[in-house]
Amino acid sequence: MKAFSLPIPMLLFATLFALASALLTLWVSLSQPWMGLDLAPDGPTNRIEVRANASFADGEIIPRGAWIVAIKGSGRETAIPLEAVDLVEEPDTIATYEALEVFRDKQQRLSELLHSDSVVLRVVEQGGYVFESRIVPEPNRPLSELPVVFWIQVVVGVCGFIGGAWVFSLRRGDLPAFWLFVAGFGLMISAHAAAIYSTRELALPRVIYQWAGPLNSGGAMLFGIGMLGLFLCYPKKLVAARFTFLPTLVFLPWVALHVMGLFPSQSYGAQLAIIVALVSILVCVLIQYLKTENDPLSRASLRWFGLSVLIGAGAFVITVSVPTLIGVKPALQQGHAFIFFLLIYAGLALGVARYRLFNLQSWSFRILFYMVGVCVLLLIDALFVYGLALDRAPALGLALLIVSFLYIPLRDTLGRLVLHKRRSTSQLLGRELVDVALTPTAEAQMARWQEALRTVFAPMGIEPLEDTAPAAPQLRDEGTALDIPAIAPLAALRLTWKEEGKTLFSREDEAYAADLCQMLEHTIASRNAFEKGVLEERARISRDMHDNIGVRLLGALHSQDDGRKNGLIREALKDLRDIVSDRNNPDRSMGEMLADLRHEITGHFHDVGIAVAWHIEQEDLPSLAARSANELGALLREAANNIMKHAKASEVSVRICGDNEFLVVTVEDNGIGIRPKQGSKGNGLRNMKERAQSCGGRFDLVSPRPGAADGTRLVFSLPRSNVVQ
Repeated sequence: MKAFSLPIPMLLFATLFALASALLTLWVSLSQPWMGLDLAPDGPTNRIEVRANASFADGEIIPRGAWIVAIKGSGRETAIPLEAVDLVEEPDTIATYEALEVFRDKQQRLSELLHSDSVVLRVVEQGGYVFESRIVPEPNRPLSELPVVFWIQVVVGVCGFIGGAWVFSLRRGDLPAFWLFVAGFGLMISAHAAAIYSTRELALPRVIYQWAGPLNSGGAMLFGIGMLGLFLCYPKKLVAARFTFLPTLVFLPWVALHVMGLFPSQSYGAQLAIIVALVSILVCVLIQYLKTENDPLSRASLRWFGLSVLIGAGAFVITVSVPTLIGVKPALQQGHAFIFFLLIYAGLALGVARYRLFNLQSWSFRILFYMVGVCVLLLIDALFVYGLALDRAPALGLALLIVSFLYIPLRDTLGRLVLHKRRSTSQLLGRELVDVALTPTAEAQMARWQEALRTVFAPMGIEPLEDTAPAAPQLRDEGTALDIPAIAPLAALRLTWKEEGKTLFSREDEAYAADLCQMLEHTIASRNAFEKGVLEERARISRDMHDNIGVRLLGALHSQDDGRKNGLIREALKDLRDIVSDRNNPDRSMGEMLADLRHEITGHFHDVGIAVAWHIEQEDLPSLAARSANELGALLREAANNIMKHAKASEVSVRICGDNEFLVVTVEDNGIGIRPKQGSKGNGLRNMKERAQSCGGRFDLVSPRPGAADGTRLVFSLPRSNVVQ
């Protein structure tokens, strides 16, 4: 049982069940005796007419246009007169139940007579000439003698059941899918039962009418019940789920009363029930139309599938049921009228492809096509075995060959036509969307974005959205338009009439557009992030060159010692390589790092005649991570550079201490201090502030120093969270 919870096994079982029903119908039809005549009722003369010349082995011919007026069995003296009513296609069209019983009794007698060794037909030609013709009926009807209308009804039944089972196997938890399945099952048993007796040559046993008649009436009512239940809950829920079963409580008892012959006439029992069911479906569709006023896609789906049901079922009712109810000859043979039901399931398939009816996706067609392939394979195999009398193995091999070379390519072609396959999102991401994001100007970006949307949706028009722009893609005007939100710097757009007016936008299109917008937004954000990174990298290089290279070159400029000058230049070149490659030095102890900085900076101050004093208040200061150590060195170098260039100081004090949260470095000089106007010039102070903040620290400037007329105090506070213990 667990296997049937999966869609493919369940649909495969339904397919095999439909084929079994078709084969049973075929077996019953072929198991009847056959005289080799093409007969039809002639209403004006109330006789049975021969529609084609019939030639027999003894050379006798019954000409076209002659009437068969009576029949008797060999060795029997009494003939049974034949009338047009004996070939009535649908017994439910007989006016009264009493007349129906007479018809069934006569069919039983005729069926028994046809099982005789031979029968004698009394024939009247057009000129009035009367003669008798002896015929030996064949025990079984040849397959080739089944008329086209038989196959129409069989195929309609199979398509209806498989169509309903297809949706139900994929949406078993949905009540609308269940009612569609019920409708398909009812259509199949009704069509297959009708195919047996509506295409008989002359007569069938009474027992066939006793079960085929109720199956036909009950199946027709099941179809009506299923469609009525469907539109009571789809696309909007009109009633609670349990109330969708109310039509069953009305129409199945109606069928039971009809089968028992309790209505005043057959028309009330059979045809009126069909008409009432169709009118009820029409009312439900109209109510659904009002309910879906604010849901464009649901309304578009309703119009597509609802019209398919009303046109398909309505055409059958108008051409067959209504004329019969009012006592007029039907405008179309009932067997041919069954073809109208194919419109319903064609509409279902196209509705799934275009509007995602029952929330089915495109992949659901793969399952359906596989099941159709199974049917085609079995039918071709049966044709070879029973029609051409091939052996089992060669027939199967030939059937597989035909399916492989004909059906599979045809299946792919149909799939492309039905589903309108378009390029994948990944292809668009690799081409149009990246082009949009990398286009330099906003105008050119908008042009490329519109071109990408045309590639995907092929709308009739794209226009700027003057209404309030939505936050996400949104369907408008029952699916005739799709609004695309603004994606900075691109303005919002409205697409109208998908595929140049061939179809409407669907929920899948809405979701697909949302994916495209999200990817484009991400691509543009990635480009902006890249450009921001470029700017930040340029700023970093500028700061490092200003803070590190500048102070070393300045020291070399002021140094009188050639050896020291060359050393500073070499260090500047090394720093330049490190800045360009953004390499950080490996971790060093705080003592080693401060010793190097003390030696370097003290040398710079000594070259320009500035005395410097270092105060380290803790012996075991924690080490810094490479990046933090680099920033600390750059801060001290820039502070030294500013003092040498601007402070006119004679003394400098560097104090380093630590607390529980910060490593604090204070640089203090006795120079002229920083005047308000000076604070806005150059990059030094700004760079120091940015470096400290990039580490999560602080930079404080005090000028003049507290308790002094001049001088400047710089304080760098680096958080201990950056410190590596």
